[in-house]
Amino acid sequence: WKEVVAEAEYEGGFIDMKRLHLRDHLGVLDATATWHMGAERVRFRLTSSADLPGLARVFFDNDQLHEVVFYEAPHLALEGSLFVGRTQPEGMVPAEVTGRLDCGRFGSRGEIFDSLSLTLGATPDGFFARDVMLKHKTGTLALHLMKHRTLGFKYDLRLGMDPNVFLPFIPTPKTREVIQRFSFDETSFIDVRMSCAGASTNLRECPSSGHGVVRNLRYKGVFFESVEMDLAFLGD
Repeated sequence: WKEVVAEAEYEGGFIDMKRLHLRDHLGVLDATATWHMGAERVRFRLTSSADLPGLARVFFDNDQLHEVVFYEAPHLALEGSLFVGRTQPEGMVPAEVTGRLDCGRFGSRGEIFDSLSLTLGATPDGFFARDVMLKHKTGTLALHLMKHRTLGFKYDLRLGMDPNVFLPFIPTPKTREVIQRFSFDETSFIDVRMSCAGASTNLRECPSSGHGVVRNLRYKGVFFESVEMDLAFLGD
């Protein structure tokens, strides 16, 4: 950190963090928070253009945080409450927050992306990401996503970019092998729309279906001018 400024007051069990200001090589983080000792909620508000993965590594031990490099300062705005001393269901976050993330050029696992923007929210029962827009030199990916403890899992996706971009992020060899059968160039057109609603992210419980139009592609080296299809994924 290049600069750290904190201003807080304590009176009668009430803690008021009036200002927390951090500055690093990318930008600044400003936050306020209030907490009455013994209460389960810490209310906060935060804005940041600082190194988010670097900040997150202070609190979370996750190797994937080392894999993201920002070439432009990301802008994050969050507000809500953090819960202290409460046990959460597995995979859920101890918070009620809403926010917005906008970041420019960044890289991960050898791929460079032009930008990412989204609206997000989380409660102890689930989370959502809305109006997700990921931009790459080959096109865009648009996404709405929700996972809820009782309402299940839902997504709506529109793929307009080369899916080979995602190969470094896909752990399943079989899935990677299927994607690698397709090859695209600057003349290709991709418009694949998928949606899903089910009990969980497991495909056996959450069937996906949609429609796709692709032009100027190669499949196993064979050129096709146009392919249009209805498609669905379920189980194996």
